[in-house]
Amino acid sequence: MRQNSSFSAVSAQARHQKTVLINTTIGSLMASLDGSILTVSLPTIARELHTGVGLMLWIMMGYTVVITALLLPFGRLADTHGRVRLYGIGFIVFTAASGLCGFATDGVFLLVSRLIQGVGAALLWSNSMAILTDAFPDKGRGFALGINQVSALSGSVGG
Repeated sequence: MRQNSSFSAVSAQARHQKTVLINTTIGSLMASLDGSILTVSLPTIARELHTGVGLMLWIMMGYTVVITALLLPFGRLADTHGRVRLYGIGFIVFTAASGLCGFATDGVFLLVSRLIQGVGAALLWSNSMAILTDAFPDKGRGFALGINQVSALSGSVGG
């Protein structure tokens, strides 16, 4: 009986680790993908939304600026209020802002949506590594962090 409960504890931990790895990997992939996804479509966006070069530059770079500015404060906030909770909020904010980007009718609307999306991405980035580090023991941690980073780099290249 003791072996059975031990086995179930191990499988529950393995399921938890798998869930954490999948969720953080998807978040890293999407956040990095959106950092470079506009590059190819910039001329079309500028033409369709009647947007000048200056606004297009902000639409492109504003996302990264917001992430950079909020990464450390959000990391500290997550240390005090819970990483998983803020990661979940980040996923919701990021997904909602992505939907708003799809409905943008002008350049300013797209810019604001991208800035909000950057807030969500900062919440994802600031917490994904810490969540993985908490979920995986020393033995499997390198593998999990490697998978997460490969997905992030794939998102940058794929964008």
